[in-house]
Amino acid sequence: IKSIAERNNLSYQGDGINHGIAYSLTQGAITAKSKGFNYYLTFDQDSTIPDLYVDNMKEAINTDPMIGIIGPVYYDINDGRYSRFPVMHNKLLVRREVFSDNEGIKDAMCIITSGALCRTSIFDEVGYFLNEYFIDYVDNEFCLRLLISGYRVCVYPKVVIQHALGNRKKKFGFSPTNYPYYRKYYVTRNRLHVWKKYFKYYPAFIAYDFSAFLFVL
Repeated sequence: IKSIAERNNLSYQGDGINHGIAYSLTQGAITAKSKGFNYYLTFDQDSTIPDLYVDNMKEAINTDPMIGIIGPVYYDINDGRYSRFPVMHNKLLVRREVFSDNEGIKDAMCIITSGALCRTSIFDEVGYFLNEYFIDYVDNEFCLRLLISGYRVCVYPKVVIQHALGNRKKKFGFSPTNYPYYRKYYVTRNRLHVWKKYFKYYPAFIAYDFSAFLFVL
């Protein structure tokens, strides 16, 4: 990977040890800040993006300085569906919604890290990703932290990426993620930590997330 990066004028960081995605995201953010970059864009290894992706996402985030992070709609190549996002209508109601591509920037409670764009300055205020989470729920915790700090978590429906969420296979109308056992451990552990930490701020979201959790298992 390092040799490929060097041939393409890219920077590669890694020590051969699996520190987890949260640690890697944090190290990338620290490097971006140290090199003077204003934006931080993250992807999963299986994401496919359209042309002008970066330009469109930068344009979207710059419509409001209070947008803490913004992401696209993603099309799940495993189950053939477009993403649904948790949207808070009031303190007692959070629902999953699909955004159409003719809508403008929409607010959500959480987005995934794949395709997400934020300003590097945001880390000075809210901190970095939680290394102890290792892999799962890193994105959700960061989004909730942004929200309680007064920032918006947004989706730009005009931009769509292809992404594989877990190992989904639609059966009897449901699409469980079919994660391996170790992923289910981190999903459960980290979710419980988030529920305890953010229940006083967003009880409706925690109730919503509990129901969503049943499908992950």
